[in-house]
This record gives sequence, structure tokens and C-alpha cells, in this order.
Amino acid sequence: MCQDFTKFYVEPRLMNLPMDLDALFTRSAPLFLEVGFGNGEFLIENALNRQGHNFLGIELSVISMVKIMKRLSRENIENVKVMMVDAKFGVRELFPDESVDGLYMNFPCPWPRERHSGKRLNTVDFLLSVAAVLKKGGMVQLYTDSLEFAEVFAENLGQTSCFIKIELIKNPPQVNTRYERKWKREGREIYKVTAEKLKTPMLRRIAGGDEMPHTWIKELKPENLKKILNSPIKKDIGVFVYKSMLKDLDDDRYLVETIAIDGDFQQHFYVEIHKRNKGWLVKLDSHGLPFRTPAVKKAVYELGKILEKRRGAL
Repeated sequence: MCQDFTKFYVEPRLMNLPMDLDALFTRSAPLFLEVGFGNGEFLIENALNRQGHNFLGIELSVISMVKIMKRLSRENIENVKVMMVDAKFGVRELFPDESVDGLYMNFPCPWPRERHSGKRLNTVDFLLSVAAVLKKGGMVQLYTDSLEFAEVFAENLGQTSCFIKIELIKNPPQVNTRYERKWKREGREIYKVTAEKLKTPMLRRIAGGDEMPHTWIKELKPENLKKILNSPIKKDIGVFVYKSMLKDLDDDRYLVETIAIDGDFQQHFYVEIHKRNKGWLVKLDSHGLPFRTPAVKKAVYELGKILEKRRGAL
């Protein structure tokens, strides 16, 4: 029998943001979020033991995503949803303020090299996002084998001024994940950081809305784009670059490979140019839609100007 495990997968790029969590789970219940669920042992164990609660997992690994969805389907677990999205962006952009009862992080990569410091999930900016989406009195819990990561995590929780009861514990009770078992076998120390949400910070979000960016041009001049391919275009709202232009041999249609960067969040997508009765429609390609951030929207509008060489382009 063919299993439908896609029902557990959430695609926030197709939703108005922030998400309607009650509609997502078709019920109102306390919500707990795990950032980086890996093999999914912790997420599934908690979902089975607390069936009156909703659980949502964030992960970037396709393999992890497929594994957990197969198990959720096989065991008929109904109170778990999963999504594949960057954790920093996802926590900040996808959840309404004060909508999450608790957030778990089990053995995130500590990214010890300085050149990878922007990927660490113990920064003040990330923890402000966590504070924004947690309900007052909600908890955050970290397990890690890196003392330095744990100490910075605890310190930065305090720096936000949004948490109380911040505690760092050495060798706490196990959460029974694959990485924890591995580090225990190797004799490593384990550290746990917990804190309680006190107040909600003001947070600037950049994604969302129901606007699908598009523009119309009367005349198409592809040669205009060739002049600036692979040249980053910097605007106040972000940076974007057009990488290549592909033509459909059987139709009046082009695809422009594009990269847009909002702060530290980068997206790779295609902009479609399609001949219609009243001219050329420039819009996001429907396959692999990006989040509609300011840089993505600007990339679409500027492409129309460039291709028609209207005054004001760039």
C-alpha cells in the first residue's frame, strides 16, 4: 500500500505569513518546536507521550525529512508537522508573536570555526527571535556537548533581557538522541541550558503578505540582461544577482536564474518571463517558490525594467 506521508510536511512558502498554527494542525493545542530534529527520536517520543500537544520540527536535511515522515505515517502519529527551512529565518518569520509554548534544540552544530560564526544558533539576534515567538512563561531548552556553545547561549539569553531562570547544568538527565548516545560513548560531557520567557521584544520581520511580485513589459530585450549577468545589484533592502537566462525552445518563455540576499538569508530561484496577449509577464516561477522577501520582490521588478530598458532601471 502506498503511504501518504506528505501530509506531515509543511510548505510555508505557499502560505501567508506568519502561519495560522491552529489551522495547520486543525486544532488549538499547546505548540512545541524542535529546531534541528535530526533522526526525529526526540520529536516523536514527545509527540507520543504528549498527544494533547502539537509538535513542529525544523530541519534542513532531506534525508532526515523523509525518514521522519515515513515513521510518522507508519506509526500514525497525528500531532507532528515538519518543515525544511533555515532555522534563523524560520523562527523569526513563520510564527506569530507569543504562539509557541516551548522550543527545543538538541545538539546543534556549534560551528567552532570563526568563519562559520554567522551560522551559530546562540547569537543574541536568534535568541531575540526565540523570545518573540515564545509565550510568556514558555521555555527554551538546549542540549549540547560544547561547553563554549552552552556558555555563550546562556550569556546571550541574559543579554536579550527577555528571559529569567537561566540555568546551565553539566551532565543532566538524557534526552536519548543519536548524537547524545554517540557523545556519551566517547566520554564527552553533556550540557543543558534552560530558561523561561519573561517579555516579548519588538521584532522586524521581512517575509509574508499575499503579494505575488510581478510586472508587465511591452517589449523584451534579452540582450540588456546579458550585460549585467553575474553582477551583484545592491539596494537598500538587500542584494540580488541574475546568474543565467534560459529560453524555452517551444514557447515564448524565458527563465532567469536569480539569487537574492536579505541580510544573512540567501535564496536561489527563477523568474519567469512569458509572452501574453498584452505583452510580457515577469513573475516568480511557480516551481521552487522563494519566500517573498524584499530582495526577492525587488529582483522581479528590476528585471522587468532591465529587460525593457525603462528609465530608472538600476
